[in-house]
Amino acid sequence: MSIVQPGAVSSGGGERARVFLEENDPYLPLYQALPALRGESVTPQDVAAAVADTIEQPEPPLRVPVGLPATQALKARKEAPESEPFLVGQLNW
Repeated sequence: MSIVQPGAVSSGGGERARVFLEENDPYLPLYQALPALRGESVTPQDVAAAVADTIEQPEPPLRVPVGLPATQALKARKEAPESEPFLVGQLNW
């Protein structure tokens, strides 16, 4: 069994989602800061290819990152201490 872990996927869903935040909403700064955490995105085809490649391996790894941001996040998580909460990046809001 493997876990395919992509970062942000450029499916267009985020652009089509309705946002119900108003101008004075206290969560608006957080919402506006989220794109900085996503990094570059991968395509749905990239994810599908990673899934297909993983299935074809006789002994696939447990975790399969897809794209540079996912690879970097998994590496950083492995290097982070277990005694502290793990955050991929800082959000200042």
